[in-house]
Amino acid sequence: MTNTKEEVKSIRPEIMLESMDLDKVQDAEFYGEDCIFASIPLKRTSDNFKVYDSAFERFLKQYVNDGNDVEEIIDQEPNLFLTIDGNSGEQVYFLQSFIKIDHWSGEDTECMTEEIQLSDAEQSRVGFALLPLLDKYKQQFLEKIRTDAVKSIGTVLPKAILNKMKLVSDSIVGERYRSAWISYDNQESVICEIKNCFDPKCPTKVVPFGFAA
Repeated sequence: MTNTKEEVKSIRPEIMLESMDLDKVQDAEFYGEDCIFASIPLKRTSDNFKVYDSAFERFLKQYVNDGNDVEEIIDQEPNLFLTIDGNSGEQVYFLQSFIKIDHWSGEDTECMTEEIQLSDAEQSRVGFALLPLLDKYKQQFLEKIRTDAVKSIGTVLPKAILNKMKLVSDSIVGERYRSAWISYDNQESVICEIKNCFDPKCPTKVVPFGFAA
């Protein structure tokens, strides 16, 4: 039976947990618990290589159909990425491939993109796969917030006092960041709070207390 244009367009590897190469994700962004961007390399396996190669070949043909010269394309291994865009408030999924081309200025890449619909099972797998990426992002983001908090505290406290303080606890709950700092002699402390730590324009509130006169 001949496939329709719609059926051919939908041919792609099924998104499985084991096919998402999470160790190679270099850019993932979150707002609170929501993923607003992630690009996940998909593995070419013994189970999916036929449909994987077919999807990649489709991108190569699309590159040529867009008016580009087939001779520009460099011989290369197939590559596919699952890209998530949640900037609109709802996650949209794309299948992408980076085509290596011989450009006049040297080797270059062309990103080919196709919006795809994931099944409920695939969406559940992606949500599960995003959890370790979220934990990693939170840790990196927390480190940045701590650095910014120290700068903010430094505008309130004399440097001589700030240098004697240590961070005892901090957390991000929803959009709010809070941290507690205390001096090494336990005589001085300060609370730092950012109402919306995801908004770079949101001011930092610093409340010192317990300082000797």
